[in-house]
Amino acid sequence: MAGYNTRASSYTDGDIINAADSNDEFNQLINAFANTSGHKHDGTAGEGPVIGLIGDPGVATPKNKVVVDDTNNRIGVFVDVSGTTTEQIRFQDGLIVPVTTNDVDIGSSSLKFKDLHLAGAANIAGTVTLSGNVLVSGTLGADLIPDGDNTRDIGSTSAEWKDLYIDGTAYVDAINYDGTAITATAAELNLMDGGTSAGTTAVAGGDGIVTNDAGTMRQTTVDTFDTYLAATTKTLTNKTIDADNNTLSNIEVDNFKAATIILESEGIGSNDNDTTIPTSAAVKDYVDTQITAEDLDIAGDSGTGAIDLDSQSLTIAGTTNEIETSASGQTLTIGLPNNVTIGNNLTVTGDLTVTGDDITMGTNTSGHIMVADGTNFNPVAVSGDVTISSAGAITIANNAVETAMVNANVITGQTAETSVDSSNDLVLLYDNSATALRKMTVANLVSAAGGLTDVVADTTPQLGGNLDVNGNDIVSTSNGNIDILPNGTGVVNLDGNGSSGGVSISDGLVDIRTGTGTRSQVKFYCESSNAHAQTVQPQPHSAGVTNTLTLPAGGNQEIVGTTATQTLTNKTLTTPTIDLSGVTSSGDLPIAAGGTGASTASAARTNLGVAIGSDVQAYDAELAAIAGLTSAADKGIQFTGSGTAATYDLTSAGKALLDDADASAQRTTLGLGTAATQTVGTSANNVVQLDGSARLPAVDGSQLTNLSTGATAGFAVAMAIAL
Repeated sequence: MAGYNTRASSYTDGDIINAADSNDEFNQLINAFANTSGHKHDGTAGEGPVIGLIGDPGVATPKNKVVVDDTNNRIGVFVDVSGTTTEQIRFQDGLIVPVTTNDVDIGSSSLKFKDLHLAGAANIAGTVTLSGNVLVSGTLGADLIPDGDNTRDIGSTSAEWKDLYIDGTAYVDAINYDGTAITATAAELNLMDGGTSAGTTAVAGGDGIVTNDAGTMRQTTVDTFDTYLAATTKTLTNKTIDADNNTLSNIEVDNFKAATIILESEGIGSNDNDTTIPTSAAVKDYVDTQITAEDLDIAGDSGTGAIDLDSQSLTIAGTTNEIETSASGQTLTIGLPNNVTIGNNLTVTGDLTVTGDDITMGTNTSGHIMVADGTNFNPVAVSGDVTISSAGAITIANNAVETAMVNANVITGQTAETSVDSSNDLVLLYDNSATALRKMTVANLVSAAGGLTDVVADTTPQLGGNLDVNGNDIVSTSNGNIDILPNGTGVVNLDGNGSSGGVSISDGLVDIRTGTGTRSQVKFYCESSNAHAQTVQPQPHSAGVTNTLTLPAGGNQEIVGTTATQTLTNKTLTTPTIDLSGVTSSGDLPIAAGGTGASTASAARTNLGVAIGSDVQAYDAELAAIAGLTSAADKGIQFTGSGTAATYDLTSAGKALLDDADASAQRTTLGLGTAATQTVGTSANNVVQLDGSARLPAVDGSQLTNLSTGATAGFAVAMAIAL
């Protein structure tokens, strides 16, 4: 056994056993059972065999056991099932598996694990029932299908989902919009979308027409729409009216009824009055005659020009980054290019709206702001105690706000507060969780802070009433003193409750010092009107001594006085000088410590041959406790208290575990794998545990592995909807 491979000492009959001999022997026992260097059971010489079985205590063939199977490289857990030892769980090659499929549960309805943390995939063949919330940070990568047609809801009347985003097709049997059922058919809704499948159904006066009434879709009749048109005067512009085989009535054009039709040969020039209507050929002939050899004069902001209408075209050209033109058919478009450059000033009399992100100036510089100087806006760098970054962050330099910037009334123009309404007065504070400034009443601030916690800022604080510590302590800073200093001739009074309770001083030394040049004193007054006092005071400085007064042991003891007549009982006088003159004795008077010819007990024991430490073992409570035990095979010794000991059963498995040098060796003896050393949590290489409600923790579906494509997020979302 480690630490006890050899005896510390060997004895023969007649040997004197000294205390050191026994101490050495028992030190060997202590070393053997030391938790770090004791018996290892690692299979090496003197350390005992490796323990391969942990089972029912004291049973030769245990039914409940843990077996290390070195043949198959696994650890099996056996349980007594109806009187038969049955292997139920195995630890093998990175797996924790049941011996029989679909036989072992993890937890039960009444005993649940806390959290489950998985870094890989969770393959569940059965139903997943969740009573708590499911938090999913991944995405759904597979179809989400209920366990039956028309059997499961998404949301409810009291717990509705927020927004629904669908990029594909939504197949629904019915639609209810905010409590109102939509009864329109798909074909009817498609007509509202402008379907091109127009029929030839005849329109009757009572047929409905859908209109937009100020944003609300409504239905009216054809007759109602016809009545509206008949009662409303409308102007048709650029419309062609085919009058063939039709009758046009109530056409009112001034001076048109008696109009004369002018042909090409007649010429418009001689018939251009209000009652003539030219043909298109007459108009063309007239125009051709008028524009022949005619020029079109043009004038710009600078310069003029002329265009021969017979042979020349008018070209409207733009300028680079200023104006651009484009022509298509009969349309000439003049506009601004995407990037416009103005050589001089631009004056905007209305509002200037910039839909882009940037306003760029030629002197654009990081950390500048636009500042008006009375005429223009110019980029100016923010400097001094306040600076601004290119990202817009404003920084106030350290110690930039000084006392001189705040007047005596705290804020300029405000009256200093002399009293506080704790229920209605408000203070301004920063809410870190909301990253915003909040207002709070003084009462709520004190309550949220657990009461007044800091009076450091007030160098001369005063109490308006009694200080209630509310069951707490008055403490100082680390290693600091607590001074209570009365003013002037005042004294410090520590007043108890006047009856059974007084002033209690615990956990420490009481130093009574003096600063008056006289010896310190402690006075104890009598019970009647403090009429008498007993004073305890130290020796004067001139004595040059420091004494310790130790009160006598036992109950109801008194300190012996030098002048009082008192009886000493069971007292030991160490190296006293005793004046025996006049001493009388009612019994025998011991002589020289037992009559051994010695003047001391030690010398007397030496003279008797029983010197402690050399002839006999000195009394030791621990040794006495061990001596009182009954030895037996496979028993260990343990101390149950100071000076008390007992034995305990030491099994082969226990011996194998006790001699392991460290925790790693003990895990090997127990057959534990690397999972025994992993930290509990949800991070990488952590062991997952259930929470206080025996639920698995939230699992990021994207971190699950060994699932079919799209199954990770699908599993996570399926759990969320199942709730």
